[in-house]
Amino acid sequence: MNDERVIPVLMAELASRTDWDESPDLLFMCDGDETHHPGQLELHPLGVAPEFWMMAPHPLDMLDALVRGMAAYDSLPDYSEFGFPKPPPPVLPPTFAGLVFRFEAWGIDPEVAGSPDPAVRERIRRAAAEHDLHAQPERVESRQILACSSTGEFYWAQQQRGHEPMTLPEHSDPDGRLPKLLAELTMEFLALAARR
Repeated sequence: MNDERVIPVLMAELASRTDWDESPDLLFMCDGDETHHPGQLELHPLGVAPEFWMMAPHPLDMLDALVRGMAAYDSLPDYSEFGFPKPPPPVLPPTFAGLVFRFEAWGIDPEVAGSPDPAVRERIRRAAAEHDLHAQPERVESRQILACSSTGEFYWAQQQRGHEPMTLPEHSDPDGRLPKLLAELTMEFLALAARR
């Protein structure tokens, strides 16, 4: 898998969104087969209900629940007893190429982030480290999308409100909580397919 195949698909997904304040979404990344878009990557929803992501203060807590559910039970967590839709069975598409997580987050206006003032850059760096960007006056809402290929490669793009989508090359080998969880879930789906 390479940037030339993945990044355009991620950027197109971001550009296709017309509304803001959307729930996160988890998508299959699939290779087109010989009868349907050969050689092209496509994104298909996994089918996780939007309400699922609101069950914890942070969507990554729910992504963690998906990882744990797949590892322990070979299925997505079922919260239907609490009024949520029953999750789809975890069936891996035959052309599975990875998983994609789309979400919204706060960022900093690029012009401010590149400020020549070291005090401004340090304040922003500290705010990012403390997960406090939402409280900064220069905050900008953004859509983010992270893909983890079935071979463990990461691809990341974002679209700040009022701007075109752009890649985030500095995240090509990320090591934070989100990439770790997405990689674990990708591996769980591959392991499930191998066991069936």
